[in-house]
Amino acid sequence: MTADQVLALAPDPASAKAGRGLASPRKWAAAGTDGTLLWGECQGSGSTPYQTRVELATVAYKCSCPSRKFPCKHVLGLLLLHAAGGASSGAPPDWASAWLAERASKAEKSAAAATKSPSRSADSAANAAAAAKRAKAREDRVAAGIAECELWLRDVVRLGLAHAQTQPSRYWYDRAARLVDAQCPGVARRVRGLAWIVASGAGWEGRLLAALGEIALLCSAQRRLDDLPLPLRADVRRHVGWNQTYDEIVARAFDVVEDTWTVTGIRTEEDERLTLRRTWLRGERSARDALIVQFAPAGAPIADPFVAGIDVDAKVVYLESASPLRAVVAERGGFSGGAVVPRASGFDDALAGYARALAGDPWLERFPFVLREVTPLRSGDTWFARDADGRALPLARNLREPFALHALAGGRPLTLAAEWDGRALLPLGAWSDARYTALA
Repeated sequence: MTADQVLALAPDPASAKAGRGLASPRKWAAAGTDGTLLWGECQGSGSTPYQTRVELATVAYKCSCPSRKFPCKHVLGLLLLHAAGGASSGAPPDWASAWLAERASKAEKSAAAATKSPSRSADSAANAAAAAKRAKAREDRVAAGIAECELWLRDVVRLGLAHAQTQPSRYWYDRAARLVDAQCPGVARRVRGLAWIVASGAGWEGRLLAALGEIALLCSAQRRLDDLPLPLRADVRRHVGWNQTYDEIVARAFDVVEDTWTVTGIRTEEDERLTLRRTWLRGERSARDALIVQFAPAGAPIADPFVAGIDVDAKVVYLESASPLRAVVAERGGFSGGAVVPRASGFDDALAGYARALAGDPWLERFPFVLREVTPLRSGDTWFARDADGRALPLARNLREPFALHALAGGRPLTLAAEWDGRALLPLGAWSDARYTALA
């Protein structure tokens, strides 16, 4: 990886700064690599050096320091040292190779457990019957929750948008809580979002009506689920709040693509309970996009994270959908640090692709754009991405650092990767002179 790609892993600016301070051979009592494993010993405040190891193929890491940040400054410093060619070649010490062997053993045990057959058919039948009973109970709760939500939506519209604007946040949050109780977390999240829309400033009326319409359409689709085509039925269930396990998705194998994928961008969102990471991939041969969503408890690391800007060989399995985009990685190979600039589109092709995806899944919230030859510019209080023909798409108003993108372009066109929500672009990364820079 390049230094920029290593620093993109940092959980915060302070960790990045501390990692840069450790990217010197004199900070490490020993630092080496055998091409698969990277290791180092860094003297801290205690008498025993901190032992840091990184599996380079998957960028998995572990450090003996007590830091609660992942990756810690020692992992970042060791990777930066390696990026600069400061790690010597050699055989790993026992403590590093033992950790790598332990990871391989755990992976083998997990694979064996996944293929292990039930010990007794009677137990299997009993488990299946219990699962069917639980599923029926949830279906009933969801049906009741959706019916109640539809009645509430009618009341919101009947009372008028002016009435909705005067309501406190709890007006929306209480309704969302009832949907959570009815096991409709996907609908609940959309209802919670209405509180933000009402307070979002000029044009809130149109945005609120559109969001209410999407929720009403989702409730209607859930009521007539059995009448829908199977891929659209899967979309409805996912948006309402049904989740599939990794094993179920891989076993279903709805759509499998093996390719070399460019990681076009990563966005991480955190709250007090959960860390969510969205990773966007674009296939080199297939030219398809894939969205990998990973979760972890707050403060815990994301397992086997990707790095923005790399190329990785992988077999990707898409979730069943009328517009396949969400996916999981079934097999992951090696990566290369110098990402090839992926196939990029003009505005017309990008928007046409979004329209096709939205026609299949009308509740689609984000869609990946990789746009060629765009230049960032500012007009009034709004930033735009302008193409070679002078047309422009607005950048999201909550973009933290629009000047970083502006400085990267330097007045010249670049290739921009971004999330499009139907109204604005949220930049993820950009290629300037064939070099990738993460912006999220």
